[in-house]
Amino acid sequence: MQSLMLWIPFVFTLSVLTYASVFDLKKRAVSNRVWLFAYPIGCIMTLTKLAVSLLDVQAVFVSLGVSMVLGFVLFCSGFYGGADVKAVVFMGLTLPTIPHTFNTPLGFSALPVVLAVFCISTILSLIWPLFHFYPKSKRPAH
Repeated sequence: MQSLMLWIPFVFTLSVLTYASVFDLKKRAVSNRVWLFAYPIGCIMTLTKLAVSLLDVQAVFVSLGVSMVLGFVLFCSGFYGGADVKAVVFMGLTLPTIPHTFNTPLGFSALPVVLAVFCISTILSLIWPLFHFYPKSKRPAH
């Protein structure tokens, strides 16, 4: 039962973010209805995990704090739009930490998921333009 309670938030978050991404690609905006649906469910899942002692209250506050500060700074600097900030805070709420049952490298299970996702996505977004400069003649054939 506990492992199911650990996987459901990941699947739910991935589903919501995928839907929001597709919506964003098609319309160039994400409806607030997506977040009005997702936030209460994410909050209920987090409160449930707190009630059965699968999370620490401190971990939730740290995750929410990191996601809000990160989203605010990136929004004010012009790197993120409104939907991006809502998605980051949604991840901070729904996925405060990596569950201890997951095998994480070097035991970083206390790291806020939103911070790990941000770092990985930043690295990938910096590497992506380099692919366009690589000559097509030297690319491996598929």
